[in-house]
Amino acid sequence: MADPKAENALRDALASLEDLEARWAAAREYLKIDLRRSRHEELAQQVADPNLWEDQDHAREVTTEFGRLTNDLESFDALRNDLDDCKVLVDFSR
Repeated sequence: MADPKAENALRDALASLEDLEARWAAAREYLKIDLRRSRHEELAQQVADPNLWEDQDHAREVTTEFGRLTNDLESFDALRNDLDDCKVLVDFSR
């Protein structure tokens, strides 16, 4: 017979994980992550252009936006990885 406390803890963990998944999906829509990924790709192409620095003011704008988007997307992706890790832990505990 299974431990009732363990079963309750697992149920609570699953409920919390489902809630976090829903919040992550809502944040993805609200923050327009897919659109930001497209913009990041555009900026990456501009940053790779050897002629970018012919206009230094424009180059600073591009590289600043590229850096900020890179940080934002890395943070968002880290959250996704953490959620995936939690799923694995819950699966192992079953």
